[in-house]
Amino acid sequence: MYKATSTMNKPINLTGRQLITQELIRQIESCKNSNTSLGVLFIKLRDLRAINESFGMSAGDKTIEIISSLLSSITRPEDFVVHISGGQFGLILPHMMNVTHTILAANRILSLCEEPFNIDKQKIPVQINIGISLFPEHSNEAEWLLQHAENAAASARTKREPIIIYEKSTVGGNNKSLIIKRDLDIAIKSADLEMHYQPQIDLQTRQVCGVEALIRWPNPVQGYISPALFIPIAEESNTIVPLTLWTVNTSIRQFIEYHSDLKKLTLAINMSAAVLNSTDIVQQVSSALNIWGLAPENLCLEVTESAIMVDPTKSMKILNQFNDMGINLSIDDFGTGYSSMAYLKRLPVKELKIDQTFITNMLNNEDDQSIVRSTIDLAHNFNLHVVAEGIEDEDTLEALAAMGCDRGQGFYMARPMPTERIFQWLKSSPWA
Repeated sequence: MYKATSTMNKPINLTGRQLITQELIRQIESCKNSNTSLGVLFIKLRDLRAINESFGMSAGDKTIEIISSLLSSITRPEDFVVHISGGQFGLILPHMMNVTHTILAANRILSLCEEPFNIDKQKIPVQINIGISLFPEHSNEAEWLLQHAENAAASARTKREPIIIYEKSTVGGNNKSLIIKRDLDIAIKSADLEMHYQPQIDLQTRQVCGVEALIRWPNPVQGYISPALFIPIAEESNTIVPLTLWTVNTSIRQFIEYHSDLKKLTLAINMSAAVLNSTDIVQQVSSALNIWGLAPENLCLEVTESAIMVDPTKSMKILNQFNDMGINLSIDDFGTGYSSMAYLKRLPVKELKIDQTFITNMLNNEDDQSIVRSTIDLAHNFNLHVVAEGIEDEDTLEALAAMGCDRGQGFYMARPMPTERIFQWLKSSPWA
């Protein structure tokens, strides 16, 4: 949902982030010509997941619709409002004479959300954080202006401030993040990335039954950059979509090229929240399967509970499309998000992955052991398979097998391995 009275011919297949970036490029040039300033507001709704959990997904959707309408109602004809994704919105304020106008606009938005929203006879409290960046003070480039505003909004949430204007000191390590993002874009385009794979073992037969694809980035200057560092940076921008598509195509191609006995193995690939909101992700995955000749039943897409809850309605639609194609779906890191039994029943998934935080110490922690056992029983009651992550010793493996856990992965069986090694391992390992 967006307002663009000054740009009527927008391609309807662009994402919200692409729309606002495209409009920023246009407005920056206009402001350069008129020697005026421009403000970018990144508005983030806090606790959208909690709203979905407490009041229902339709209430979350209506909350987003109301905020979109409120933003459109207070803007000038030349301003630009866009719903980026989930609880995230963008607002461009071009041709300003000073920064005061952006502060006034931000405070006006806050005032509209002071009272709870009345939705379906329920009063829903709404809290937002607003990050602001300015042209030309903070950047001359559209992408950086949007990123600066988003970082400021994140900082506002952390510092419990309603509004923060971007400064270099606002977000620690921000310059480093921008450098990583720039280098990651280059690495994707030049294919300077690697796929590693970690085997999954059938805990009942003790034989390998699949592999999980894990992306690795060997940077020529810094060495291997941890996914824990670059994945969140990619998720904060549209870089995660091309990164995921590269992962899908490369891992499927390598799976086909290196391993001929495909019917017994599955290839698992992770999907982030941003990818689930991409309009053409289903078509892209379908094309990759067709190009490389992998059967849909040999592919498993892993999504986290939190990723689904960013935009439950859209996520459910995309997951159902994947399910209709015959692709297996798995809930990753189960137990660490916003688990709802009623919601779980509606998801078209065939598998749960128990997060390794519950597996690592379960032999010494009765609470963890109870959680693992209950999760396995719950999943089986829903006719779902269970995968345990983080198995690091034989005793843990035996305990999980005794509980009826279906699959497992962890350092005890095998660490993630680069392409050539994993397919040699599949031929010669005792688990083969």
